[in-house]
Amino acid sequence: MQISRDDKSFSFVLFAPDRAFLAQILSKIITNYSQKPGDMDPRVAAAWYPPGVGEKPEDAEDVELWVEELRVFRSGNAALCRTCLQFLQEAGAEEPVVLQIPLEQSETFMVVLNDHRIYQAALHGIGEHEMDQPWDKVQDLEKRQALLEIHFLAVILETMLHLGMGGV
Repeated sequence: MQISRDDKSFSFVLFAPDRAFLAQILSKIITNYSQKPGDMDPRVAAAWYPPGVGEKPEDAEDVELWVEELRVFRSGNAALCRTCLQFLQEAGAEEPVVLQIPLEQSETFMVVLNDHRIYQAALHGIGEHEMDQPWDKVQDLEKRQALLEIHFLAVILETMLHLGMGGV
């Protein structure tokens, strides 16, 4: 994968393995964004939403309204994921594929990728100190997959930050 930036967009040059992996991650993000907090694994809900969500605190109405607004916001972010996923799926066997993310959508793209990192870390009990451990040294296969996704997305996020957000 190669990432570059010009004055209009970020370009991701993707060959088959990276394209398939990114498509798999985008599909997961779309699914995760559609979940309501009460339907999520409690560890993920705790990472994505404020304490007490789903437990009916005294100010349940205010919290539920805020959570629903956040869920709707995330669902809106999923639209970008669907667009990217559709592009990657429709590209067929073409090699390489160049995915373009307009600068005005780059912040949203980074948010959804980071949300997935948080989701995976919470779901698999990966703490900050474990984020940097080599994924291929982890014995648990699900945790290994989660770390691989976290590392893959970290490379994308760090590269985008390094290339600059262009005032976005």
